[in-house]
Amino acid sequence: NCFRIHDIKLVQSPDYKDGENAADHALMADAREMLSSGKADGFCLAASDGDYSPLIKDMRKEGAFVVVIGGRGITHHSLLDECDVFKYVEDLPLPTDPDGASSGWKETVRRAIRSHAADGEWVELSVVWKTISWDYPDFNPHDYCHMKPKSLVESCPEEFETRIVNGVHVRIKPAPAQRPPAPPGQPCRPVPASDPSPPAATGQK
Repeated sequence: NCFRIHDIKLVQSPDYKDGENAADHALMADAREMLSSGKADGFCLAASDGDYSPLIKDMRKEGAFVVVIGGRGITHHSLLDECDVFKYVEDLPLPTDPDGASSGWKETVRRAIRSHAADGEWVELSVVWKTISWDYPDFNPHDYCHMKPKSLVESCPEEFETRIVNGVHVRIKPAPAQRPPAPPGQPCRPVPASDPSPPAATGQK
């Protein structure tokens, strides 16, 4: 999954008091320990909670560079004001697999679709995913930073199309229609829809 790909440590902690997030406190304690030990001179916080504001102030007071990534419309204003750089998570580019496997899933999906339909024909996404799960039991959209198969397929609109008609359907995007080549020896030029010129005179009265 994304945590494994990007070597992210998952911190989970039960809440012992209502209204307090124990995981937040654990993360802030770790950050303060790194700050005081001098292990890092820059921090990136993915958070929208204003409780992180005092931590950011302390980080900048110690000369650390602080980047905050938060959600649009839900991030506390103090986080926007206190950090050095703020980014909305909605504006970030889609992540890719650092091992270069980010495009490998496309061929897997193509093969699964073609096992049920020709190129350009629609097939239920659930059927496609059952085929993939049968052939590749470990295949998981989470490995490519997507929660569901639909969002994974829709992340590649240049190759796949989806529609919702009695369920989600997917197809391999048809190739654009190409104009047939002109016969040998004949120029390829448009044929006029009509000839506005008058008929030629025959010389008869």
